[in-house]
Amino acid sequence: MSYPFPPRKSILFLIDPSTGKLYPVSFTITSSNKNALSISLDNDSIGVAKDSTLSGIKSKTDNLTFDENGRLFIGNPPNLDLPLSYVLGFGAQQRRSLSDLYTMLSSVYSKLSTILTLADGSVVSANRLLYMIEQGFAFMASQSFSSVASGSSVNIYLQNGSSTSRTVYLVGAEVVSTGEALVSAYSGITPSGGTTLSAVSLNPASGIPSLASLTYNITFSGGNALLSTIVPPNTKQMILGGATESYMISQGSDFLISVSNSSSSASDIAIRLIWYEKPS
Repeated sequence: MSYPFPPRKSILFLIDPSTGKLYPVSFTITSSNKNALSISLDNDSIGVAKDSTLSGIKSKTDNLTFDENGRLFIGNPPNLDLPLSYVLGFGAQQRRSLSDLYTMLSSVYSKLSTILTLADGSVVSANRLLYMIEQGFAFMASQSFSSVASGSSVNIYLQNGSSTSRTVYLVGAEVVSTGEALVSAYSGITPSGGTTLSAVSLNPASGIPSLASLTYNITFSGGNALLSTIVPPNTKQMILGGATESYMISQGSDFLISVSNSSSSASDIAIRLIWYEKPS
């Protein structure tokens, strides 16, 4: 494509969501070289397209490539098996305007949102955890408790020391109980006693140890209540974490999960925590 190319006029239609009325806003695109793109507003019938708006548009469109006819060129990224034009639904060797591209990308986003959205409306976001597993900073710890008497409680306590130079992100707190159980979580407690619990790396080959301190069946007082819920009999329930939720434990902070057997007879209970530690 030769530069400079003649001015290209385009029109955007803005919709008023309250009335459904369309407002045309026309603008002109010019370019003196392949690294510069100039956008000038021809008219603004509703006072929306101000200088800040045009500046934002320019920052995004400066990196666009146009063909010899001034139409937007959709290239094929490296290592993509299918041409991007097919992925976006344009067909082979077709060119589309900015408006067409926006429509297609909106459709793709909508479809991806549907694919990645669970039944409860949450969105799948395991990429961060997977990355931390690969880096060697993801861990888990679990403990089972047999024949917990009716009305008795068990717990696991995770503490991130004040000098670990890491932030702990708890992405899973899982409870299994053969009887109905009441589950509570706390932070900022005063602990005592308990038995040491070892963390297991989710990437053992990394050789990186967890710097969090774990104990179970501690005695504690005080603290801030974080949540309270019920686990039905003979079920496994994710108390914290899942698709998008995580709980951040900064240096010098803690997390305790306590499970109380609320059934009329002894129950077996198991607790598992999954987390990653982000170096400061």
